[in-house]
Amino acid sequence: MDQNSNIDEKVFSTINTTLQLIITDLQQTLNNTQENIVKEKLTEIIKRMNFLIEETKKNKELLINHIKSLKDNLATKTIKRPDNFVDIKEIRMDDRKYIGQVINGIPEGKGVMYVDGGDIYKGEFRNGKYEGKGIYYFNENDKTRGNRYEGEFSNGQANGKGIYYKSNDDRYEGDWKKDLKEGKGIYFWSNGDRYEGEWKNDKRDGKGIYYWDNGNRVMGDYSNGKEVGKHVLLTKNGEVKVINYS
Repeated sequence: MDQNSNIDEKVFSTINTTLQLIITDLQQTLNNTQENIVKEKLTEIIKRMNFLIEETKKNKELLINHIKSLKDNLATKTIKRPDNFVDIKEIRMDDRKYIGQVINGIPEGKGVMYVDGGDIYKGEFRNGKYEGKGIYYFNENDKTRGNRYEGEFSNGQANGKGIYYKSNDDRYEGDWKKDLKEGKGIYFWSNGDRYEGEWKNDKRDGKGIYYWDNGNRVMGDYSNGKEVGKHVLLTKNGEVKVINYS
């Protein structure tokens, strides 16, 4: 008998011994219990366990052959990693370094992108581009250093809903399109003023309301970031004034 056969015999012996120990424990419990219902249940379980042992002995050769067959299948089967397997890697890409999940060598899933100039993106990727939710930290340009964008990305750009925090404590919350404010949003100045309204091409454009920190507000239209037409000023004291812009 070869070594593998000895191992299979040991597996069978272990199964048989385990069953015997279970029966012994059940028999002891049966002897110590006074409840008739419990005794009946335990007696029935012991009978079934004994039957299982007898059947196991009768089919010993069949069981051992089955164990050997399973082992042979595992030994000969080559486990092939799927092409779209998600791995964690560090990749160098032109002027940037990526650490995170990849598929076929391309960023896919969650990861961090370090730009050589200092910018950092942490979030979701698809097909090598920022896609989904993420945070972009600006550190490369003196004008934007310390700023960050948190929100939705698509095709490598800020698209959808997001918040842009500036280092001077100003912030914008609202819609984005191709890295620009576009749609509806609110801009908060650090002095307490804010603008709520429409945006286009990164500027106030359309209808909006400007709130001063002192409680006054003015409503009207904007174009290319400037007030146009008639604006209505409402003071905190209830006064109403009309302001005309060319």
